[in-house]
Amino acid sequence: RSKRVHLDCLSLNSWSEAGSTMPDCKTARVVVLCEDLRHYHFVRGFLTAKGLSPHKITPRLAPPGTGSAEDYVRQNFPAELQAHRSAHGNVILIVCIDQDKPGINRTQELGEECANQQIPTPTTQDNLLILVPNRNIETWLYLIQTNQSIDEKQNYKLRIKNPKPGKLGTKLATQCHQLNLPPSLQTAKNAWQTLCP
Repeated sequence: RSKRVHLDCLSLNSWSEAGSTMPDCKTARVVVLCEDLRHYHFVRGFLTAKGLSPHKITPRLAPPGTGSAEDYVRQNFPAELQAHRSAHGNVILIVCIDQDKPGINRTQELGEECANQQIPTPTTQDNLLILVPNRNIETWLYLIQTNQSIDEKQNYKLRIKNPKPGKLGTKLATQCHQLNLPPSLQTAKNAWQTLCP
């Protein structure tokens, strides 16, 4: 069974702690499968602050007004994973999907969706990063914006004021050591450092 990874401070929340062939994270092409623009700009801001070219970061967003964004990410994950495996060269697949409710295991759900679509589940051969903000991306954004302690069981969507996800992703990348990271973000940090030491 493959190992689970979390993107903590940005690491991962997924199976593969690192691909068997370590990516060159400064020159990699990155595909970001996520729920919406807020998730994407947060991840993109983090990646560019880590030295990745914005021209090499490709979004795969849930189309607005077409139903559950979580469903979109989950249902499209197997195809994106297959495409990632078929790609040649230095490529990383990043998935960002909210936890939403206690007791949900998004990583397990993504694996089950692969099985449902008869796609091999993720392994340590995949340069894969699965981020699962708990309770949602606004929890991470609120923490980074205010540097206040947070409770991951609470919903911060209505508390955060005028968030700028790209700038907050950059702040996470450059000031991570100054933040009091909650468990889901700490896990993510550790996973990122494993994938891109």
